[in-house]
Amino acid sequence: MTTIRNKRAFTLVELLVVIAIIGVLVALLLPAVQAAREASRRASCLNNMRQLMLGFQNHASAKGAFPPARINAAGRQHGWFVDLLPYLEQATLANAYDDTKNFYAPENEAAGNTPLPIAICASSPQTPTDRINPLTAAGGMPFNTTGFAADYSVAYLLDAASAVATGVQYGSDDLRPVLYGGPGEDDLPHPMKWVTDGLSYTTLIVEQAGRPDHYLLNAKQSTNSKLQYPTWWMAWASQRIFVFQGYDGSGLTAGAACAVNCSNSQGIYAFHPSGANVSFCDGSARFISQEISVRTMFAYMTRAADDGVYADE
Repeated sequence: MTTIRNKRAFTLVELLVVIAIIGVLVALLLPAVQAAREASRRASCLNNMRQLMLGFQNHASAKGAFPPARINAAGRQHGWFVDLLPYLEQATLANAYDDTKNFYAPENEAAGNTPLPIAICASSPQTPTDRINPLTAAGGMPFNTTGFAADYSVAYLLDAASAVATGVQYGSDDLRPVLYGGPGEDDLPHPMKWVTDGLSYTTLIVEQAGRPDHYLLNAKQSTNSKLQYPTWWMAWASQRIFVFQGYDGSGLTAGAACAVNCSNSQGIYAFHPSGANVSFCDGSARFISQEISVRTMFAYMTRAADDGVYADE
């Protein structure tokens, strides 16, 4: 006589227990996976900044000085990225770009729309399509050309009101970043010997991601109407510069104590949790906390203010 054995299946309770266990494991592992991915993206950004600093140093070796933050001369306006191209293993792109014409000229549109991987931080939420935007003048006049947004900037001025917030007495000549673009130095190369506060204590390139969108405290705003020069200071070929400022806790009012990740208008801004990457004139790059004081950040930004003591705080 043949005995028929019934195969035992999972009960509903057992199935629910298994699903619950899987859910718990996913919940435990997902943050770790996300953290590992962000750590990789942050490291990639740091490497980009080191490579950019190597480009600056190679430019200085070849020409005796860092390039200016911008060329503002009528008819051939462009930013520092353009001058670095030959020193970033971008000879083909450098040859395609006509530096006798403005960055927004039709003749430079194809070159200016070329994705430049070294200008992009992987933590930025923008897609390659998001990065191509119409170029406009500082006053908003359209040029009928487009450009490819970058995530890195250099300060060409330091905000006097924010300097007051540091509690340090800065003279007008002290408020000069490495690539100062004020009277007497705009359009001019900048010898490294002008950096007397110490190369390892003086910041050059910083993250300023998200343009032409406006971000405040990690929140994208519905409009960029309060973003300073959203598409004039956006593209890698443009004048990728800013006036370093501290902000209040809202990110809207300048001249206050928040130095990092409050606003991508005139501040250091990144999409990394709790901070941003900056580079220094000695070629190094490192992650700084968004809790850093505006006094310390100003000490890093000035090139010859004899304020290195505050950079150690």
